[in-house]
Amino acid sequence: MKKLILAVVLATLAYGGYRWQHEPAETSNRHLVFNRIWVDHLPTTEKDPFHVFGAFRPYAQGGFAVETRWHGEIERFRFEVEGEEIHAVFPWTGDREQIKVHAYRCQEHDMDFCLEMTGSKRGTQKYYSRSGWERRNVDDVETFRSSLFQ
Repeated sequence: MKKLILAVVLATLAYGGYRWQHEPAETSNRHLVFNRIWVDHLPTTEKDPFHVFGAFRPYAQGGFAVETRWHGEIERFRFEVEGEEIHAVFPWTGDREQIKVHAYRCQEHDMDFCLEMTGSKRGTQKYYSRSGWERRNVDDVETFRSSLFQ
């Protein structure tokens, strides 16, 4: 009887380990999308426009922005998440979008993370982020913005 119980426990552990190692990347990386700053590129001059995206989970609010050192425009949205899709509502215009997102670790353009996005007429389709660009709240975004130009 003890051997049978041991065999069941070992089989359960083996199966659990297999499932953990072979979990789809979309499921395990979805958390990377939220509470992080995403840019399409790093600005090279004070007048170089760059796209910024952020979606902050505890607040269910996000925004698409086009920024330079001296000027910026942002359109904010409220959202709900369903799987790999952000259901966004833009209160200023009343627009609604179903935005598919796919975030993953990468090593492109001196960045650590990539975000591919479809279904939005705002922003761009590919963004990048770095370790340390996580943000706890929306107010922290201005601090991040000013750090790009130091």
